[in-house]
Amino acid sequence: MSLNDQPEQQDSDQGQTTVHVAESLEGHIKALIYGGAAVIVVVVGIIVATSAGGGASEAGWSKFAEAASASDFANVASDFPGTEVAIWARLREAEMQLGEGIQLQFTDRAAANSQLKKAGEAFDSVIEKASALPKAQERAMIGRARLLEATSDGDLSKAIEAYKGFSQRFQDSVWTDHVAARIKSLEAGEADEFYAWFSQQNPKPEDRQTPRDGLPAGHPEIPVSLPPIPDELIPADWSEVDLGADAAPATGDATADGPATDAKPAAAEPPAAEDAASKDAAAESEKPKQE
Repeated sequence: MSLNDQPEQQDSDQGQTTVHVAESLEGHIKALIYGGAAVIVVVVGIIVATSAGGGASEAGWSKFAEAASASDFANVASDFPGTEVAIWARLREAEMQLGEGIQLQFTDRAAANSQLKKAGEAFDSVIEKASALPKAQERAMIGRARLLEATSDGDLSKAIEAYKGFSQRFQDSVWTDHVAARIKSLEAGEADEFYAWFSQQNPKPEDRQTPRDGLPAGHPEIPVSLPPIPDELIPADWSEVDLGADAAPATGDATADGPATDAKPAAAEPPAAEDAASKDAAAESEKPKQE
């Protein structure tokens, strides 16, 4: 992964440094994605071509297809030594360790160094043994160059040399433009100071604190107290306080299924028939009497 921008030392430029780091990571993330896609295509072709080549070969590629982590690929390489599947498995192990190691550089330097060391050993193994597999060597050499850049202490000469060696060996590679850009940037000296600074950083997992509610650790307790209510504001007789019809509490015991037991029921309305009879009687009384 590339970290190719130089940070300013002043505090006012720390935000700009973060932007530079994020932008420089983008190119390597794309390279990892392209590399992952490329190896899948190559491996599928190899599996098809060698599926009839024997039970051991077929079993090796089946294990390769099931692998999901660097340790899984390391086991495949160990279980099928001296085979093509072992070389490809070692390459995938190295690439995954490189990606994990670069990410850990921001959170756990000790774990990052361990992963990057393993990645370097795996890349070297592939470069040494994959003379008959140019595609595997191509991926191992670009991985090794990126590893040298990511682990630089400010002296980027080894990384530049590795990029140039790759460019001379694989002139029509999918990484040709990317490699040319890295060589140009590193030779310009734009990243020397950044890598010198970054290599001295030693983040640890405990440095990343999760958000917590309440006061920071060690902060004294803050007393919570309310001023006393003046006596003149406290009613002498609460029964004389008009709380309003809606706010008046029930005088009886309320139950879950109904109102208070001694609350007065609302006045019942007269039956409809009785009300109609009263209206008829009033109408008769208003008619004029016949003489």
